[in-house]
This record gives sequence, structure tokens and C-alpha cells, in this order.
Amino acid sequence: MTADPEIPQVQSFASAVIARFYIIAWLFGVSLSLLLFARDFLTSQRAQGYSINGSAIWGRDFVNVFTSGRFVIEGRLADLYDKAAYQAWQTGHFGWGIHDHMYSYPPVTLLYTPFFGALPYFWSLALWTIVSLFLFGLAARPWLSREKLPEALGLILPTTIVCVWAGHYGLIMGALWLAAWHHLETRPKLSGLMTGLMIIKPHMAVLMPILYLRRKAWPAIATAAATVGVLVGISILFFGIDLWHTYLASTSQSQLNLLHATHTFFAKMMPTVSPALFAFGFPAHLVWPIQVTVAMTVIIAMWHFQPADAHRAGLAAAVATFLILPYAFNYDMTVVGLASLIVLNQASRAEKIWHALMPTIIFLLPAIIIYMNKAGFWIAPLLLAAFLHQILHGVERMPRWDQIRS
Repeated sequence: MTADPEIPQVQSFASAVIARFYIIAWLFGVSLSLLLFARDFLTSQRAQGYSINGSAIWGRDFVNVFTSGRFVIEGRLADLYDKAAYQAWQTGHFGWGIHDHMYSYPPVTLLYTPFFGALPYFWSLALWTIVSLFLFGLAARPWLSREKLPEALGLILPTTIVCVWAGHYGLIMGALWLAAWHHLETRPKLSGLMTGLMIIKPHMAVLMPILYLRRKAWPAIATAAATVGVLVGISILFFGIDLWHTYLASTSQSQLNLLHATHTFFAKMMPTVSPALFAFGFPAHLVWPIQVTVAMTVIIAMWHFQPADAHRAGLAAAVATFLILPYAFNYDMTVVGLASLIVLNQASRAEKIWHALMPTIIFLLPAIIIYMNKAGFWIAPLLLAAFLHQILHGVERMPRWDQIRS
């Protein structure tokens, strides 16, 4: 019996279709991401300190890193979490074209932000961008190498471009996430160190201790806990414990208030469940039970269906995080962007056209979500749930808890 000569032709056709998905999605995603820069340029008022639309400054969220560094240098720590005093300083320093910023990061960040506050703003922004891109590119290299993809691709993903536009922590947090999961099985203490450093945005690491516990990764858990303890202790030694009290008491409420304001530009950048429900008109007494139910369902799914391969588990956990958290943004999705590229590449190798559809959509999501949400299509959580299902489906799972050797 001879092989069907038409099968290779079918496979070749599938590869060609997926390749077109790949190229078109990349060009479209990069174009939309760069459009954010173009929009800012067209609405910037260069005579007023490069204000963007009278509400932000070039570098956007990086202005908070810079401001906190200046507050440490100037001895104004009592005003750091005082929204009125904080905004008054920014207005005085940058002029009328900036408002609605607040400092929402823990006091441990003040251990390094003075280095950025010591430089002129735009030199500081350039340094921040270069360091962020370098760290993310370095951390993404082994992941791309495993897939036999060019190692530079991590620097031109739509998510990477969006994060540079936002001037945010997404690339640094993504680098820590990728390093933690890459080294989890071979160098668990290094993995724990990387995990502990994620305290700079602690809510983004909400799944890490749960999934490490599932794997009985005790050295990583212990090192992560020790790293957090040391960093918190040093920050208290330098800046006092009152700053932590203020941070824990005030910032969480300010962040939750953003979820209700779905008409704002900030909310349009959110791919999470709660703002979508608020946008669809759900009252708060229904939104929060639904959010908790979704979060618990995702946590249980990740516990039972966590992939045995740490790299696959790390990608799945990155996607799951955005279903668990009520508060997260498109510029936080750097690892999700890399996950979509990797899953898309695997679908291409397997020549499965339909398997390429969802990663292509997720690949574009950080770039298109602002436009989607603005048009009333708050469906990002559904797309992320479908993508998570694809990552978890058909892969070897972790053995039962009692079968894992400690």
C-alpha cells in the first residue's frame, strides 16, 4: 500500500496558510502598536514640555518611576502616596500637561528609582527603555532558541512595542517571569530569586507560589520568600514602616476605583474580567462574585492541569494571571505575547491551521484591545480563556500531588 501523494500537498498548503497568518498578524500588530506612538506625536504639544493631549508626558507611566526617584532624593517620602501632593509636584515640575498619575508601587521600588530620578527626564527615560529591552531580550532568548526562532524576535513583538510606548514595568516583569520559569527545574534557587524580585509588582506574581507548591519546588519557594523578606526589611530600614502602612491602605482602593471607570483611557487598556463586566452594565454586587468564581476556577484548572514541562506551565500561568486579576493592563502582557508567538510557531510546525487562529488573535490583542474596548467589544477575557485552554490541552500534565518526589 503506497502513501497518498496528495497528503504532502495538503500539509504544504496548511504551512503556507499559517505562514500568511504569521506575517499578516505581525505586520498588523506592529502597525497598530506604532500607531500609538503616532497618535501621541500628533497630539503632543512640544511647546509645553512634550505633553501628550494635555494629560500625559512622553514616556507615560515612566514619569512615576522618575517622580518617585526625585521624591527620595528630595526627602519628600511623606507625599509619595498622597495623590494630591504627588500630582501637585508633577504639575510643578512638568507643567500643566500632565495629570491623574499616582504612585501604586511598593516601597521596595524606592531602592532603585533614585538612580533614574538623578538624571534629566528624557535621558532617564532612554536608560529605562534600553535596560528594559535588554533584560527582556536576554530572558526571552532561551525560550525562542528552544523553538528555533530568531532570538531578536522578542524585541519586536506587539506587546514589546506597547510596553515601550507605555514606559512601563511590563518588560522587566516579563524578564523576571521568563527567567523564573526557565530555571525552575535546573536552578531552583535562582528561579526563587527572580520570583522574589517580582515584588515590584506583587499582584502579577499571584499564581507563582500556588504553582510552585503544586510542583513541590521547595528551594524556589524558600528563596522567593527570603528574597521578599530581605527586600521588605531593607526598605523598612531605609524608608520606615509607615510608608508600607500607607501603601497597603491607600493604593489598593485607588486601583479598584479604576475598574469602575470604564469610560477612561486606562480602563480601555484592561483585558481582565471585572472591567468588562462593569462595561456591560453589571452591578458591583454581581461583578465581584463573578470575578472570584472565575479566578477560583482558573486556579483549580491550573492546579489540576498544569503542564509537566516548566516552560509550557510558565506560558499557561502568564495567560491565566489575566483571568485571575481584576486589575492588569495590555502593557503587562509581555509574556502572553511571547506565548502566542511560541504556540503559533508550534501550530505551524504541526501544520494545524485552526490551531494557529487563537494564538494569532492573542498575538494582536495587546495592540487592538484599546480599539476593541472603545468600540464596546469587551471580549478579551473570553479570548484569553480560549487561548489558555489551547495551551493546556493535549500536553503532559503534572503527576498527582502524592506522586511528586519532594
